[in-house]
Amino acid sequence: MGWLVVIDVANGVSAGPTSLAGLLSMASVVVMVFVWLSRGLGGYDEAGFADPGRPPVPLALTLFAVWAVATVPLNPSSEGIQNVTVYLGFVLGIAVTGRLCSAGATDRLLGHLQKAGWFVGLVYLASVLVSGLGASGVYNARAFALAALVLLGVAVARGQSKALPVLLLLDVVLSLSRTAALMSILVLAVGLAVRSASRGRALRVLVLLGAGVAVAWFAFTRFAPLRDRFEGGDQAFSYGGAQFNVSGRADLWSFTLQDARHHWWFGGGPGSADRAVLNHFLTVSHPHNDYLRVLHDFGVVGLVVFVLGFVTLMVRTWKLGRATGRPVHWAAFLALVGVAGTAFTDNVIVYAFVMVPLGVLVGASLSESSLPESRSVEPDSRRATTPSS
Repeated sequence: MGWLVVIDVANGVSAGPTSLAGLLSMASVVVMVFVWLSRGLGGYDEAGFADPGRPPVPLALTLFAVWAVATVPLNPSSEGIQNVTVYLGFVLGIAVTGRLCSAGATDRLLGHLQKAGWFVGLVYLASVLVSGLGASGVYNARAFALAALVLLGVAVARGQSKALPVLLLLDVVLSLSRTAALMSILVLAVGLAVRSASRGRALRVLVLLGAGVAVAWFAFTRFAPLRDRFEGGDQAFSYGGAQFNVSGRADLWSFTLQDARHHWWFGGGPGSADRAVLNHFLTVSHPHNDYLRVLHDFGVVGLVVFVLGFVTLMVRTWKLGRATGRPVHWAAFLALVGVAGTAFTDNVIVYAFVMVPLGVLVGASLSESSLPESRSVEPDSRRATTPSS
């Protein structure tokens, strides 16, 4: 909750060799490791909220986290340590939340996340009205747009407020973040479709996506500030005879891919992509494509394992959503979709203010994956009146 309210504000507060955000990331991981170990490596609580035979974290994602930690000493750097800390925050967020969530906890979590959505949505809108489009008076515009994707997934899945999804989508568009705006429209369209009954769901998805594409096309061609973000700049991407601005990303992507070939299979170690990009471009320190980042840092093997683990989470939450209709599963699925999409053009997986809340949300979803079907109607007065925390 704190990460989604603070977002990137802590990045601007110096704390010795790192920032306050770096210290908070490490503190989050330390606390989660302590809680995880205190609950026992091989089991879950006595109430049986998780299946000991099927840990919430996919094996591929666990292997990725172990590999990331193991490779830090081989080529240590501040960038690598910070990135690995965020990876661990994501994975441990799933593991710890999956063990600790109890009856009713997931619904309360979504309620609190919706309140956070209202808070940051209104704060950002106010900053835009005061400072103008793409404002960073409180939050950095791009950072806000990435965090808003998680909150938008929750708002759409919960469905208790029609105004909140509109507010968050408007804020993302006003941030002038192109990929985040496109993914917000996708999350909104898919979320509205999957919340409805199963009959005709595919048709509704297509209709809503078509409407979303139409709205996006209108915004990108008629809304001058956003249109200029596409039509100005380097014009490095061509499609259908039109040229689009990718803000220098084409050069970043090409360089990162070529440099990754020097250590193709197992990578150059955590943070190597950041260092290589900074050494080459001087003023840029990220490849602005997280899949290329993972490829450069951990090689083809690391990228395959990471993608497999992430896709496994998406498939699990999708299946749980279809089977139960529970908002927590759809919220986790939609947030995963939003992050997976923005990772193609941004650095979202190394931002703790996105990945730690995402891990908690996914863990809350998976905590219900092995509960008995009869649990919600079990005539147990003790559980009905005093759900464990």
